[in-house]
Parts: sequence; structure tokens; C-alpha cells
Amino acid sequence: MITGDADIDEEYLSIIRAEIKDYAKRIFRMIGEQGYNLKTIPITFVGGGAVMMKMFGDLNQRNIKYIEDVKSNAKGYEHLARVYLKRIRHTA
Repeated sequence: MITGDADIDEEYLSIIRAEIKDYAKRIFRMIGEQGYNLKTIPITFVGGGAVMMKMFGDLNQRNIKYIEDVKSNAKGYEHLARVYLKRIRHTA
């Protein structure tokens, strides 16, 4: 999914690509159904999902950002854990 290519028969690769594109469209549709305007609201996709949405989502607009570092979610949770631990140490 990261490169959009794989060492498999083209027949199966085209099915996989089509399914991933359909999945990305469903994600954008669900965002819209929640009341977000996909043309104006700033949207940021993070991590492995960002790679997939950028490659297969077919939406390259200025309001949509993609943070493609597949470790970014883990880095964010690590940062939150450090902030939390620092906070509880100061209150104890």
C-alpha cells in the first residue's frame, strides 16, 4: 500500500488497488457525513493511514495535509505519556 505496487499478478494488484481506493472514498464520505466540508475544513491524516489516503484518496487540496511518517502516531502517544508523567510527578 505504501508504494501502490506489489510483486503479484496484475489481475490481483488491480483488485487490491480498486478496493483501497473504495476504502479511501468511504473515509472521505464518512468525514463529510459528520458535517465537515472537505473543501474548506483543515484535515490532517497521520501515520500509515496518511500514506494510504494520499496515494489512493484522490484529494490533493490545500486544506488536506498528510503526515506520512508511519511512526508519527506512536511518537505522539510517547509525547503525551511524557507530558502526563511529568505532570503527575510535579503534583505528587
